[in-house]
Amino acid sequence: MSEPIEEIASSRYAARLLAARPELSAELADPAAFARDEMAHALAGAQHDDEAGLKRRFRRLRQRVLLRVMARDLSRRANLDEVCGAMSDLAELEISTALRWLGAEGLVVVGMGKLGGRELNVSSDIDLVFLYPGSADQQERYETAGRRLIRLLAEITEDGFAFRVDMRLRPFGDAGPLACSFDSLETYLIA
Repeated sequence: MSEPIEEIASSRYAARLLAARPELSAELADPAAFARDEMAHALAGAQHDDEAGLKRRFRRLRQRVLLRVMARDLSRRANLDEVCGAMSDLAELEISTALRWLGAEGLVVVGMGKLGGRELNVSSDIDLVFLYPGSADQQERYETAGRRLIRLLAEITEDGFAFRVDMRLRPFGDAGPLACSFDSLETYLIA
């Protein structure tokens, strides 16, 4: 076993993951970066999943990406841009897949913080803001879709979580609505 693989195997997270899913050891040996189109391919067909299946798909893809990114990083085959790019691609693809699965037409998800800057690392949470067109009477509909999106990504299952979600950067923080209309965002920014 090479040194980076031994380092990964000494990680409690990786050891538990590899014990539960030995087939993931192939990710440690794969010399290629985890490309965005490879992630998209792994998410193909998600529209046919039930909620539990979609959560499983998200979490298992994260596990694959994490292991390969860790192996490439420790073996010095990946630079910081590759690590951050892979994690940011994963978050963007899982968010867009979840939005399609939810049928949340009109809900705009803005990545803030490290996601917005494409600087996610393997332990980053994702800071999101939910926006929608139209009037405030649509708020409940979009907040429901937003809560479901958060659950798809952040709920802990037997496979862990896909991403921890932080909503505190939205207008008015925790005191504000979960989803904000474009008009109310404009008022907030001008005030």
